[in-house]
Amino acid sequence: MRYIKTDHANLLFRQLAAMTASGMTMVEAITVLAEEGEGSPVSGVVSAIRKEIERGTSPGEAIIKYIPQLRGLSPGVFSQGLGTISQVLRQMAEFSEKRAVLRRFMVLSMVYPAFLITVLFGVLTLLMIVVIPMFSSMYAEIGGVLPLPTRIVMALSRHFWVFGWIIPAGIVAIIVIAQRKRIWLHALADRIPALRTLNRKIAAAEFLRNLSATATMNIAPREAWQHAAAVSNEFYASTLRDHAARADNISHLIDSLGQTGLIPPIVRHAVRAGERSGTIATAFQEIAAYMEQDAEKTYNRYLVFLHPVMIILLGIIVGFCIIALYMPIFQLGSVAS
Repeated sequence: MRYIKTDHANLLFRQLAAMTASGMTMVEAITVLAEEGEGSPVSGVVSAIRKEIERGTSPGEAIIKYIPQLRGLSPGVFSQGLGTISQVLRQMAEFSEKRAVLRRFMVLSMVYPAFLITVLFGVLTLLMIVVIPMFSSMYAEIGGVLPLPTRIVMALSRHFWVFGWIIPAGIVAIIVIAQRKRIWLHALADRIPALRTLNRKIAAAEFLRNLSATATMNIAPREAWQHAAAVSNEFYASTLRDHAARADNISHLIDSLGQTGLIPPIVRHAVRAGERSGTIATAFQEIAAYMEQDAEKTYNRYLVFLHPVMIILLGIIVGFCIIALYMPIFQLGSVAS
């Protein structure tokens, strides 16, 4: 089955929003996009949606089938008025783009730590397989009892070929698990206080933005809440879906989530004020923007702390190996003097 990337889905949302705002029906808009040819990045998925519609599937069901970003949304949304459809698609594109910008910022900011880790592993590999064996041969010819740090690094060098593969294998295993069983990785991250604080802010911001979008849709509240619960963190998405299934109204939902710590107290007060004034969708959107900025600031604070720690760790590990290798020479010098 053909699916679509997030960036291409945002482009499709923008195109469909513009076409439906101009008066085109969903079927007409999909037909026009399908006729653009292979040059368009969304042509493949749009052609599949068009064929699905020609087989008798409703436009809403066909779109949701091939666009994972819309999973959990009722197909009936796309049978509403063109103005509502255009607004929903535009909001979906805006929220998805903001989420992508935050994720891209977080990924790019990890380039330097990843570089430091690569340098550390490269330096250790060079020491273990080239430098330390040279010193081991030299000290074996001299004889005598070596200092404990020297014996430790030499033992590590001897076993490096046996156990050295564990580090890259572990990194590969984490990547595979992150791709296939993300909920395990997300659940593990929730046990780490620093990551838990950051991830909860991001998940809450996504949830509130989704609630803001669904507030304009003419769908049942529980269905809207289930769609809003489709955040990128699968561990928190499961929690949100469970609470959404048991909630009686939006205040009850926010209060129950507040007890878990996933939703901060400011959201509960804003929801009550929004219900009284009739501007609850705007309240969700404003709080989501605030929480996104807060998450970005929190992430920057972590990076400011992480960079020097990694440099210090690199210096300690390499420095320990070098000093351990030269300790026997220092002892020989003191004996000779």
